[in-house]
Amino acid sequence: MHRPGATGRDLTDVVVRGRLTAIKGRCEEDSPTLLSTTVEVQMELFRGPGMTGRKVQVPIFVAVMLNGDIVDKQVFPIDFEFPSNVDRATVSTPGITMGLPVSAERSGAAY
Repeated sequence: MHRPGATGRDLTDVVVRGRLTAIKGRCEEDSPTLLSTTVEVQMELFRGPGMTGRKVQVPIFVAVMLNGDIVDKQVFPIDFEFPSNVDRATVSTPGITMGLPVSAERSGAAY
């Protein structure tokens, strides 16, 4: 992420950068027609030289695909505050839950 209004062409514009380090998921059948999926995302965040303060909001998205098409996509803002004297931290999201329609013709594995 870059500072608002910055061109992003200079290292000093970088507010925060991150990378995904793990994704955990689980499914529970709520009913014969609904599969409840929960995803937890772990990422490593690096505080950039363009960051003022210690708080940042990082948007992540979770998408559900079926046959190569996105059928649902949700954006989740992750709020984080870097502790004093820390420029790198590991952050885990709370469980993100999405419901997937299932039937005898389409199981959860189709997603």
